[in-house]
Amino acid sequence: MATANQKQEAKNPLRISAKSIELLEQHVKNILDLHKRFSDMRNKLEAIDLAYFRFQTEDDKNAGKTQAGVALDNIKVPILISQVDGFVGHMAEVYLSGYPMFPIVSSPADMKEAEMLESIIDTHAIQGQYAREFLLSFRDGIKYNFMPIECSWEPIEQYQIVTDYLKPREQAQMKQSFPSFTRIKRRSPYNTIWDPRYNPAEVAYCGEWAGYIELEGRIPMKRFINSKSQSGNLYNLSKVQSMTFPNTDSMFYTEEPEVNELVSANQKRNAGNNVNWMNYLTGNKFTDGRTPKTLFAGLYEKTTLYLRIIPSEFNIEDVPAKNSPQIWKIVMLNGQTIIYVERVYTAYDILPMMIGMPLEDGFGIQTKSIGEAQIPIQNAISTMFDIRFNAARRAVSDRAIYNDQMISSDDINAPIPAPKIPVRLSGLNDRTLSDAYMQIPFDARGTEGVMQDAGMLLEFADKLSGQNKPSRGEFQKGNKSVVEWQDTMSGADERRRLPVMTVEYQIMTPIKESIKLNIFQKGVNGPFQSQKTGTVYSVTPEMLDKLRQKVLSFRVADGYTPKSKLASTDMLGNLIQAISQSELLAASWGQGLPAMFAHLGQLGGVRGLEQYLPQPQGAPSGQPNAGGATKPPASAPVT
Repeated sequence: MATANQKQEAKNPLRISAKSIELLEQHVKNILDLHKRFSDMRNKLEAIDLAYFRFQTEDDKNAGKTQAGVALDNIKVPILISQVDGFVGHMAEVYLSGYPMFPIVSSPADMKEAEMLESIIDTHAIQGQYAREFLLSFRDGIKYNFMPIECSWEPIEQYQIVTDYLKPREQAQMKQSFPSFTRIKRRSPYNTIWDPRYNPAEVAYCGEWAGYIELEGRIPMKRFINSKSQSGNLYNLSKVQSMTFPNTDSMFYTEEPEVNELVSANQKRNAGNNVNWMNYLTGNKFTDGRTPKTLFAGLYEKTTLYLRIIPSEFNIEDVPAKNSPQIWKIVMLNGQTIIYVERVYTAYDILPMMIGMPLEDGFGIQTKSIGEAQIPIQNAISTMFDIRFNAARRAVSDRAIYNDQMISSDDINAPIPAPKIPVRLSGLNDRTLSDAYMQIPFDARGTEGVMQDAGMLLEFADKLSGQNKPSRGEFQKGNKSVVEWQDTMSGADERRRLPVMTVEYQIMTPIKESIKLNIFQKGVNGPFQSQKTGTVYSVTPEMLDKLRQKVLSFRVADGYTPKSKLASTDMLGNLIQAISQSELLAASWGQGLPAMFAHLGQLGGVRGLEQYLPQPQGAPSGQPNAGGATKPPASAPVT
């Protein structure tokens, strides 16, 4: 809930002094210098990516070339990508297959309020593309065991049609607005900054800083400044005019590695480097002769940091509890100038930048990810495939000895499969064709069982990750009864649930609580439609105040802890069956069966259950209530 101090700060934005900005800039620069020196993590990420994409350098491609000029390709067997995608698919099935993504569970008396809150969250999920961001983050977690994700309250630019009903003939106007929502954003592990003194999974709770670096274009930067222009938290905009893109030595941003030899992806920082678009498009002058004052160049290195600081240590005095740790958001450009400073209030006082580790054993970044653990097996199986292919090539055309006076080397090493080779016999005394060429017999001992050994390593890969063929959608030979199959797959799912359970308590639970409390703390208004029932709720500050009073009674579900568990729908169904079959229970609880049935249907996502009730002749079909929902007839149970 918003405190009096928070409401006062929202009305009167805090303007901190130039001295405080200077101290904060030095603090952020020190953090960036530490981040740049800490390169071990980025080296680890690059090694995993090169193995994941099976990228081969030119040296790798040329390693098997023979004197004949025939390239013997080094085969990279796709073991790592198969294991990673299997786990990502499992996590997507758990968390992202339900609809809505974050359903709300409440008591039967508060079902309408719960549906209203669910509609708000579902609208934010669509606006913020939550499913896409979670998919990217899950892949990071399985590949690297490092999945940074940001959960922040941000504005989004929208336009509304405004019509003056007193002037019906005039054209409707478009009104710009910046409503806010909880943005969930996956951040690049290569450019994530965190306090290395703590385990990455603990940084959001204990660390002093966490953030990220990104390259921002001219138009997105302009949009960012416009959206924050009314907040009073922008600084040093005059310095932005003269900024240029930093050179490579002074940059803190890290490019992702090249993983495709056909396409070069690292062109974004050169695409708009030091391009003055206004001068380019206008020929250095506007049409009226004025000299353009360009606010932005081509690209900026934008650093966003969430800091835990004691304001008095940075000469920030006019804030409540200035001697207590607080969370502040800092945005710096090109590692030089701070342009945005804001105090941030979060659920449970955690940093909005969270880092998940699906495999957590207390060793921090030393813990090998599910993908990294597969690299040695992938390399070993790839080597065995190379041995098998090279042995096949030697069996067809092995080494040989020839007389270069009788046969030309170009003819011997001709790449065509059926060459016609001329032989010079004149002047060679009594030599015959057998004296011109002799093949060295190929001995295949030691290579016969290579493919069987590769199959054994494939089984080791599955045992290492806890997966099997059926869990990846592959056919499994063997006859099993239904019970045996269910027991086997249940045991197989136990190990796959471990990383899902870890992600649930590291990432998903804090995000769910942040989404819920952000809505109550920051406030929303306007129409929100329930995707489950189609009901449109016109949320007002008064309605949101009523929701605030019931905040503790609403629980947010997801795929790992679905509403069926939170609301015990299985037990509720068993109770309904028991009451209907027992005369004694029916005498005591029979009157509540319709309401229990309606509640069970609502939890199951049934839309418009009250419409199936028989209507008395001439009875009204229902009137809309204050929240915009359709009120059921008096004979219907309250849902």
